[in-house]
Amino acid sequence: ADKPGGYTGRLWLTDMHDAKITAEGNRLTATGRLGKDGLDYESQVLVLNSGGKIRIETTPLATGDTPLAGVPGTEKTKLPATCLVFEGCSSLTLVLAADTNYLPDRSKNWRGPSPHAAVTQQVDAAAKRSVKSLFDEHLADYQSLSVPVAQCAPKRYAKPRARRKPHDLDP
Repeated sequence: ADKPGGYTGRLWLTDMHDAKITAEGNRLTATGRLGKDGLDYESQVLVLNSGGKIRIETTPLATGDTPLAGVPGTEKTKLPATCLVFEGCSSLTLVLAADTNYLPDRSKNWRGPSPHAAVTQQVDAAAKRSVKSLFDEHLADYQSLSVPVAQCAPKRYAKPRARRKPHDLDP
């Protein structure tokens, strides 16, 4: 925040599949099933704050209270009654994880255990780390999946830019 205690607001965890939204402490959890015989899924968001306080609110919004007014694409979004209210916080960090019970094993009908324990473990482990270490790990993971352009077309990029021609591309 620009000044101590400058963050006050509400945080909702929404879901497009009518998940059950619950709160405990400073954590919101969405649990549901995709279709009648579909995958079980869960997402959790944990709010870490410095200064101020966080409390759970379970009262539905009053008719006409539209905190998403003016946000493109949210016209049909219905906010759940359960949310976290943060008041007078100097900083907020949101830790989010999600998973399903998909299991790549046909003999088990592609289903594994409930995702709850795994999601909770991921959130709790991330909450113990610094934002910088999480970012550094994310960046390294992302970069390991990316291929520099020069590796995709080494012939073209081996020449200085002024001397490159369209036919220099690799076959």
